[in-house]
Amino acid sequence: MSPEQTQAQAQVAEKGKELKLVFVSHGQWAKGEPVFIGSFDKPAIIRGQVQFSSNYECKGNDIRLHYKAQAQVKWTERRNNKRITYHGKHLYAEEDSEIALSHSKPGKINPGAYASSFEFIVDPQTPSTIMGTYGWMVYKVKATLVRPFPSLNIVREQKVVVLNSCIPPPQPPLPDVPMTMCQHRNIFQKTVPFYCAIPSNVIHVGQQVPITLKINPGVHIDPLASNPTIQVRSAVIKLKQYTNLSVRGGTKNSTKDIIAAPINDGWPAPSQGNWQRTVLVTLPDAPTLSPTMVSSMMSKTHKLKLIAQVQMGYSGTGEFTGSTKELRVEMDVTITGPRPAGDQYPVLDLQRYMAGVATA
Repeated sequence: MSPEQTQAQAQVAEKGKELKLVFVSHGQWAKGEPVFIGSFDKPAIIRGQVQFSSNYECKGNDIRLHYKAQAQVKWTERRNNKRITYHGKHLYAEEDSEIALSHSKPGKINPGAYASSFEFIVDPQTPSTIMGTYGWMVYKVKATLVRPFPSLNIVREQKVVVLNSCIPPPQPPLPDVPMTMCQHRNIFQKTVPFYCAIPSNVIHVGQQVPITLKINPGVHIDPLASNPTIQVRSAVIKLKQYTNLSVRGGTKNSTKDIIAAPINDGWPAPSQGNWQRTVLVTLPDAPTLSPTMVSSMMSKTHKLKLIAQVQMGYSGTGEFTGSTKELRVEMDVTITGPRPAGDQYPVLDLQRYMAGVATA
C-alpha cells in the first residue's frame, strides 16, 4: 500500500459525527433516565440541549426535536380459542421544533459543534410517569437528524421521568393550631373503641409515614361491662395498589401488595388501660410504587391497611378467655410525587403529628 493510500485510509477512519441529548435534571431513575419534579405552583420543566458535532462535511439537513407525553395500555387475552389484543392510547402533550444547522449546500452540513437548548413545560395536572406491565405513562424527547435518501436518519430518543406533586406548598406552622390528619375511628368487637391516624391521605413516593394505633379499652360502650384486657398478638401494614385498564371491548383489573410489613414485636403487654403505638413505614420510590392516576383508560388507586390479630379477655387471672379476632383499618390514600426541592418548611412535622394523636 502506498503512503498516499495509507494517509487516505487514516483520514477516513478519523471521520466522526455524533448526535446527543443532554438533560439538566433533578437526578436519575432506575436505568439512568433523567428525573423532573413539579407541582401546581412550580411546574416541572424538562430542560436540556441537543448537541451535534462532526469533523467533516457530512450528509444531513436540520434536526427535528419532538416531545411527547402519552399513556398507553396493551394486553392480550384468549377467548374461544382466539387471541385478542386490547390496545389504547391517550396523548396528553406533544411539541415539535426544528434546529437549524450550517450548510454548505442543501443536504450537506458544515463541520463543527452545534448546541441548542430546549425547554418543555409540563402541565401539573398531567399524570406522573408510570411503568406498569400492561399500562404506562411515558414522557419522551427525540432528536432526529434528517438526512437525504439513501442515507438513514440519525435518531436519539430518551425517556424522561416526570413526578408531579399535588401536595400544596408547606406553610410555617401556626402556634396552638392542631395538625389536620387523616383519622379512622371504630369499635372493636362492639366493645372497645380504637383510633388510627396518618398525617394526611395524600402521601408521596419515598415518604416515611407514621401510622398510629390507639386502643381505648377503658372507654366502654356498655357501662355495666367489666374492663376488657387487650393484647395485639401480631399485625401487618399493607399498601395495596389497584389497577384498572379499560379500552373498547375489554377491561383488565389487578391488585398488588406494594408493602406487606409484619409488625409482630413491640406491642404493649396485656392491658386494661388506654395505650397507643406509632410505627414509621417508608414508602418505596417510583417506579416500584406508581403514583395515583385516575382516567377512563387507566387507573391506579391505593389503600393503606393495618391488620392486627387482637385477643380480648375479661379474666382477672391474666389468662385470655376469648379467641383472636382481626382488627382491620383501611384508608384510601393518594400517592403523589414529592415536592420540588428547596421548600423552606418540611412537608411532615412529626412533632406536631405526635402532639395531635396524643390529644385525639
